[in-house]
Amino acid sequence: MSDISISFPPWMIAWFLIGEATPFITLISISLAAALFFNRGTGRSRRVRWLKWTLAIVGGLWVGGISFWAAGLLDEIKTDIYQARHHYRLEKASLLSGIEIPRGSRVSIDEKGLLYAIETPEGAVVSIDGAPWRGDIRLILTHNRKTTDRGMIRSATLATDAMIQGIPCRAGMPVEFSEYGGELQHCTLTKRTDVPAEIDEGQNGKTTKDVSCAKDQGVWLRTFEHRLLERCVLAETATIGMIRCAGARDVMLSVTVSIRALWHRRNGSARSICQPGPLFIFGKDVSRGSKCP
Repeated sequence: MSDISISFPPWMIAWFLIGEATPFITLISISLAAALFFNRGTGRSRRVRWLKWTLAIVGGLWVGGISFWAAGLLDEIKTDIYQARHHYRLEKASLLSGIEIPRGSRVSIDEKGLLYAIETPEGAVVSIDGAPWRGDIRLILTHNRKTTDRGMIRSATLATDAMIQGIPCRAGMPVEFSEYGGELQHCTLTKRTDVPAEIDEGQNGKTTKDVSCAKDQGVWLRTFEHRLLERCVLAETATIGMIRCAGARDVMLSVTVSIRALWHRRNGSARSICQPGPLFIFGKDVSRGSKCP
């Protein structure tokens, strides 16, 4: 259950309810106005006075309801104006933030007029950070960019196979980068690739060794301090730390806590082993629910 709750002041709730009741209030106002018109000059001053007071009260509610809808319409107009100024389609090829963007692309710019998203039309390609990209391209927000960053893309799809920061990445697959620094975090490999990983060797402490990751499979990298392997599918059977790992299995390494649980499948049954250091997970259907005793 979520702990998130939103509370509104009583006046806003009342304004909303009056706005929702505006059609009924309008009908009542018309009926009262008609009754007042037909009772004028009939000598029924008491009834006329009651109708006037009632019409004044109901009329005030009607004005409140109309103001609610008017505020909503004004907000929608402002939103449309903002969308037209900050999210629009290019009528011709343009140069924005140093990027040559083809005609027909949809672009998004921030309050300062700086580009942060591109959506290319079918078949069009945009060259950024030395690689061709297509489709929905998200850039690192301008206030998070630095001149020392390795790139300016947050996420995008490669148009052709490319070497991204030393990692061979597959075209047509999503590629993700860190919000700060533009370091590669995820892509699909075009070939078997050795990626450095931090391995716990037990009493010998932690060492950095290359792990062979399989082609046509995703690789995930952690980018704080140093870029190291976080997850990939093994290219072949390998010994990682003190664990013998089968090839073509999904391996995840985690260093967030000191004690981790190892799960793997043998003869159709699951077994849990507690050990310090990294967490290795094998197989697509491995449970991570148990805790170390």
